[in-house]
Amino acid sequence: MAAKPARAPRLFFLYAHPCGDVLAKRGTIGKKDLASLRARLASGKPFNANPRMFEKAFGRLSAYAKRRGRRVSAALVREYFLSEHNRVVKKIAKSAKDVIPGRCFVTPCRIVSVKGASALAETPHGKKKINVRFVKGLRKGDFVSAHYFTACEKIPRGALERMRREFHGRSR
Repeated sequence: MAAKPARAPRLFFLYAHPCGDVLAKRGTIGKKDLASLRARLASGKPFNANPRMFEKAFGRLSAYAKRRGRRVSAALVREYFLSEHNRVVKKIAKSAKDVIPGRCFVTPCRIVSVKGASALAETPHGKKKINVRFVKGLRKGDFVSAHYFTACEKIPRGALERMRREFHGRSR
């Protein structure tokens, strides 16, 4: 009997795709596949994609789920990327020279202004221009998580405060 194909919620791809350009440079993901995924994410329509295109990230997420005795779900994806991802990035950055923690960290942001697919956001690094193409309906004052200066999702203020504490505690 063949194994069931791996499945991941859309939220996994919203967090994983921003590092796709690094993976394309490495040759582990095709540029056309990445462009197709991003077009599907931007459309907001449901889709089914293979999370193995982000094999290492999905492997880490799956291991995290197993340690917690849970299945991969949107809630688990959020928990992993908001609480574990930055620690993993710091570890990987020691040996992978193309992993730059300041870019790869998932950071909390407060939207200052939105113009089209871009926004000015307050981040732990100061005000930065971020891509908001994949998160619809953002307005001034909204809180988001960002990866490679790309908004991944709106987050509640409580999650933002936890992220800020976590970010400042681990970035020193």
